[in-house]
Amino acid sequence: MKKYTLTIGIALMLSVASFAQIKVQSDGKTTIGSTATPSSGFKFQIVGQSAFTATNTSITSAAMIRGNNGYSTATTPDFTYYGDTTTGIFHYAQSILGFTTAGSEKQDSTQMEILEFQPQHHQQD
Repeated sequence: MKKYTLTIGIALMLSVASFAQIKVQSDGKTTIGSTATPSSGFKFQIVGQSAFTATNTSITSAAMIRGNNGYSTATTPDFTYYGDTTTGIFHYAQSILGFTTAGSEKQDSTQMEILEFQPQHHQQD
């Protein structure tokens, strides 16, 4: 009886280990959402979309990063919000950021005017 229990236990452990979604390599590189080594040049990689919340209760709105592998669009911004995924910041071409609300581009970085603010120093009487 012990031999069968041990065999079933080892098989179960191997089955669970093959579906692990957090992988820490011997050099400290870590992947969440995959058992693969992080992409070249990265020490930490999350595969898939990521939400940032204060608690793990029901989410109505939270900061979110979409897991795109290429350029994004006004309807699929990279930096967005859970519950409102068509509002945020997207990267649709090299060196160009776009800003979107309701899936419609509102402005991109080629249209922006850079303003420089100088602090005002007040002398006390």
